[in-house]
Amino acid sequence: MVKGLRKPFLPPQGIRIKSSTEGNIISWIQTGHDTKGYYVFRGEGYSDPREQISDIIIENKDTIKYIDKVTGLKPGQPYCYAVKAVNNSNLLSEFSKTVIASTIKPELPTPLNTEVRNFNGNAMIIWENMKLISPFVTGYNVWRAEKGQEDKKVLISKEIELESNTYVDNTVERGKTYFYYIQSTGIINSESSLSAPFEFTLPKILPVPPEGLRATKTNEGIVLSWDAPAIEDLKMFKIYRE
Repeated sequence: MVKGLRKPFLPPQGIRIKSSTEGNIISWIQTGHDTKGYYVFRGEGYSDPREQISDIIIENKDTIKYIDKVTGLKPGQPYCYAVKAVNNSNLLSEFSKTVIASTIKPELPTPLNTEVRNFNGNAMIIWENMKLISPFVTGYNVWRAEKGQEDKKVLISKEIELESNTYVDNTVERGKTYFYYIQSTGIINSESSLSAPFEFTLPKILPVPPEGLRATKTNEGIVLSWDAPAIEDLKMFKIYRE
């Protein structure tokens, strides 16, 4: 006498999926007393989960779950899952219903080395190009707060993700002090934390440029001299070379 092999009657039922900080949690309902265990399959995309990612899962509970850990998942990549049951005859059932996981948001780098300059009476904000650091960065947000109201930050890039790593704010008022913050934005509505603030004030009175600039070559180098503007309260001179 030879015991006949019994094919599994039903594939796993009640397939559900939940995304968490741990990873993608797949759960389902136990199929019957003749079930020995289960195998979980995964696919990249929204259909055809053919890659087996689990060893046999043996559970005595009514609801069984498996965690596809986040360490093995690619940010921005959609994944789909299905489960097969294996019975005591070691035969596999058909695939269960396919479920699709929420795509994992990538962690974006915070913009670095923010700097603000006077640009024709406006504020030009410059920062490092974070797209060179992370391929998931698609743009930037520019935030601004007035001095004394740092808790009231305003998005001044008008909710448009900037493609370049510069922005000119033409709404500044002379004599007011502002703080600027930059934020990386990316796929799946991901956002980085805000950069360190950069303080900027456009002077109330624009200094008159020095006149009579002279350059004299000496054995020690180039000696520069100029006529001091007839304006009080000058703080310093800046020298540029090209």
